[in-house]
Amino acid sequence: MSEMLMTDVCKKFANARELCPGMSEEIYALTDYMAAIANDQLAPGGILMMLVCVMDDLEKKRCGFAHKTEFPEYLVTHNLQVRAQLPYILQVVDAIAEPDFAEEVRAECKEAMHWDIPKRIDVSNEASERGYINAAVNWWAEAIQHPKMDNGGNGLAMLMVMFGGCTSSRQLTEPELAVFREKLAAGIATLMERMGHATLSVDYGPDRTLGEAGATIGLGQFDFPCKTTMWISETKVSVRAGYGAPEQVIWSTDNA
Repeated sequence: MSEMLMTDVCKKFANARELCPGMSEEIYALTDYMAAIANDQLAPGGILMMLVCVMDDLEKKRCGFAHKTEFPEYLVTHNLQVRAQLPYILQVVDAIAEPDFAEEVRAECKEAMHWDIPKRIDVSNEASERGYINAAVNWWAEAIQHPKMDNGGNGLAMLMVMFGGCTSSRQLTEPELAVFREKLAAGIATLMERMGHATLSVDYGPDRTLGEAGATIGLGQFDFPCKTTMWISETKVSVRAGYGAPEQVIWSTDNA
């Protein structure tokens, strides 16, 4: 059996914005860089080796591919966010490569680097099939843009000062929110498959599912509304937002 090869590698990474829309600007900065440094024909193992080298370049903030290109300033100024999102390049590979090739890249990256990134979920299509996921991720996407800090007392402001305040005050972009929605949708789907229901919660920091979704776009502990809980089932999604707040139904099959 001949080895799988992806051709026109540079062109495909250069066209990632069109071939794989809705990713974050950090991911597209990576695909631009890969388009500049990649060989134009690669096997799955070649993609893996390129990613390992890119990881090293990000850590050292320099281009290690001799005579290829200058290391982009964006990858320097947004280094932490880019490094956090690097595993999501696998979702780009899903879009630009043949399915068998993409699966082999995923398998090799999982074995070598323990990357286990979910495939993208088209949240826009979930409304008809799994409306509860659509309702849940859209509610949290709005909440992280304007996090409500209500812990039922006056001490939260002092607590936030002690811990350095909000970790992010930037305006989130629509591509960043799309990445957040996709990661959170995958997390909710996993919980639903495992237990038949899901609970998402924030005390003074998010639970694992929310935290992992937030980490994909650089969010931290104080970028989520505190004392907030969401309950998700296939028939109803409800939220209690803030200390002592009443539970509100935001979606149900009765009103879908």
